[in-house]
Amino acid sequence: MSLRTRLRLLAVLAGVALAWAPASAADFPTKPIEIVVPLTPGSAPDILARLIGQALSERLGQPVVVNSRPGAGGQLGMNYLKRAAPDGHTLLLIHSGIVAAPFMYKAVNFDLLKDFTHVIALSSTPYVLAASKRITARTVPELVAYAKANPGKVNFGNTGGDALEGIRLMRLAGFQSQMIAYNGGAPVLTALAADEIQLAVFSARGVKTVEDRGVRGFAVAAKQRFSLAPQIPTFDELGLKGFYGGYWYGLMGPAGMPPEVLARLNSEINQILKMPEVRKRILEGMTNEPIGGTPAEFEAMTKELLDQYRQAAAAAGVVPQ
Repeated sequence: MSLRTRLRLLAVLAGVALAWAPASAADFPTKPIEIVVPLTPGSAPDILARLIGQALSERLGQPVVVNSRPGAGGQLGMNYLKRAAPDGHTLLLIHSGIVAAPFMYKAVNFDLLKDFTHVIALSSTPYVLAASKRITARTVPELVAYAKANPGKVNFGNTGGDALEGIRLMRLAGFQSQMIAYNGGAPVLTALAADEIQLAVFSARGVKTVEDRGVRGFAVAAKQRFSLAPQIPTFDELGLKGFYGGYWYGLMGPAGMPPEVLARLNSEINQILKMPEVRKRILEGMTNEPIGGTPAEFEAMTKELLDQYRQAAAAAGVVPQ
């Protein structure tokens, strides 16, 4: 082979290698970005995805498309993300309820720590124990006494993933009730308002929508009162210490995202979460508090919740169905 031929071959190979090289942060994004939402349009994750997506589009100069893929407790959306190219152009807005999926459903075939890249935590809101008008108790001991004196009359509604939060709460408080699953948060609130169920772990925003129908926030699962719903006492105040937790939302990508692209996305979204208009819409419109931070901090949140749910499922003998 002549020297000229060899040089031509090397040039061709270099071109091929360049074509297959992952995009750098300087090149990213090279096409529209898709944010998958594993719930229906109009849900809290959908609202948050569109808010972040609009600002991200303006900053990166590429369209950001929100794509709802609800179903199977979030599994359809998660599996879609798992199969996507890890180039930063496909993301998913995860909610903390999906973390319970491996302990609730046999069909789960993803690993939240191995199959995905944690990009950034977006916002959170503490759990609120919502009570129907039948529950006249004002403290946790009163609630426990009522539940024990009225077996079969205190039902606990859930949407699947938050069933483990209900189990965790009941075990800590020392009472039992029937767990009734619903296909979504709206049916849970409707059932509470109709007194078909008497308790549910929900968000302050959701409870507020049915206050006029007799549903009230019994207690908030935080160490201090939630600034966006200060009228709801904490579990600590009502005589139950140690029940803390809440819904959180964040962005994930497929495993193996280029570090430069991950850093760029994290930096841009941290700046977005500091924008006054974005913060206002998250605080006032969603009754959430912005978070931000590093990918490692977001991954630590997922690990912590996985450990909590693993312990709750094991202690209660929950078997994935």
